[in-house]
Amino acid sequence: MSETQLRSLPGAKFSCQGCGKCCTGFSFGPVEPKVIQGLIDQDMASKWPPAQDGPWYHEHPGPDGTPVFSLAHRDGHCVFLREDKLCAIHAELGEPAKPWFCREYPVRIVQDAKGLSATIRADCGGFSTSYATGQDLDQQLQAALSLPRPVSYPRFDPEHVEVLPGMAISPENWLQLESPLMAKVQDGGAGQGIATLRDVLAKVTERSLPAASPAAAAAVFATTIEQLRPQVEAKLAALLPAKPAPRTEQDPDFYRHVMLSDLLAKRFAAVGSLPAGLGLTLLEVQLAEALGGPAELAQVQRLIQIPENWQAIKAAKPYLTQLFLAWPARWPEQGA
Repeated sequence: MSETQLRSLPGAKFSCQGCGKCCTGFSFGPVEPKVIQGLIDQDMASKWPPAQDGPWYHEHPGPDGTPVFSLAHRDGHCVFLREDKLCAIHAELGEPAKPWFCREYPVRIVQDAKGLSATIRADCGGFSTSYATGQDLDQQLQAALSLPRPVSYPRFDPEHVEVLPGMAISPENWLQLESPLMAKVQDGGAGQGIATLRDVLAKVTERSLPAASPAAAAAVFATTIEQLRPQVEAKLAALLPAKPAPRTEQDPDFYRHVMLSDLLAKRFAAVGSLPAGLGLTLLEVQLAEALGGPAELAQVQRLIQIPENWQAIKAAKPYLTQLFLAWPARWPEQGA
């Protein structure tokens, strides 16, 4: 992918499933001023009656005093979401009339010292379907890269990367380790991702780690849930199982893909360490399984991103770390 300077997962796929969940629950901004003006000039409000029921956009003062725009919500979703879960702007005026973030989603692009990496966000409602049946992601990235983005790509530039408790390496060393580590996870077989990661990290850091076990993992999982329950808002609290117990994964290949996506997107950096970030991935997977399977992962991630819940997740870093360290490659019912 030298022509785009983007790295993506081998064989990654995506196709929009038209579920409309990307138009629900998010904050719809910042919208480029020229997009707002274009919608005004083309009289979008007269083409879409719900936009006439109160203001269809909001204007806020930005940090430097310049106005920042966002699209309005109606009943928890974008004012321009139609009943058929498609976009009224897209239908009436075409894709170029939409804000940049609508056109970019669910592609996540992160900048680091090696260039750019691109993944599909697992909070996309169609992610669990399109990861296996969609179009090749590589063929879509030039379009994402060419969008007139008004804000910079998130940048991975921490002072260090904590790869094991008490063991940190430089960001440059992490980027050297990233590709071979992910390749080993990819080659390790479904259900082997966590074990492979621990083995490689132990070898690279010359650390001996405690043996993972189902009993230890189950105990840490239950403790993590109980620590989170009083700290999160009501919607996420309602999803936490009353009797926390790990479940056998319905689709190990899907969850391995999720783990690899999280690694390439450096999602762990926001939690404070690699082990805690991978522990969060495990927690999200287990909550999705408790709700019914891979398709529920999008809902789980959306709720976790609510600021109150995210603060609770970051405070649970020690428990998430232990979850990663204790998690077995397979549970007994899988034939381990």
